[in-house]
Amino acid sequence: MARTNLKQIGSATYPADRASGAMPEPELIVVYDSECSFCARFAERVTKLDNQGKIKLLSSKQEISRDVAEKFDHSRLDNTIVAISADGRTFYESRAVAQVLQRLPGISKMIARLINLPVIGTPADWIYRLVSRYRALLSKFFGRFKAF
Repeated sequence: MARTNLKQIGSATYPADRASGAMPEPELIVVYDSECSFCARFAERVTKLDNQGKIKLLSSKQEISRDVAEKFDHSRLDNTIVAISADGRTFYESRAVAQVLQRLPGISKMIARLINLPVIGTPADWIYRLVSRYRALLSKFFGRFKAF
């Protein structure tokens, strides 16, 4: 099994270009609420599964560059993750999750395709909002670390 040269950026690890040691440009930038246990756990999973460095994770609590910050509505960060594609498109709620899943290996791509179907995407957004609204209570119920 070949070893991949990895670089640490913040709390995430990404593969480095072997020849130059440079980081590959991410296909997707994801801004998430690191104080939300569901969001933090999702970010941990993404970090483990994204062995090709397609996704760059940024906590909403850290300083975000101006070019990234201009691409999304900051007022929505309390209730959703934000995904920004390399071509500048911005995604929220379940569509943001689908964009992340689309770039991960395995069954994730199929789940992303399902979420992107209108008949599934609309209920998925409703479920996302419901979980987001009650995430602190759900975190206590499931015994994960503190949400706030």
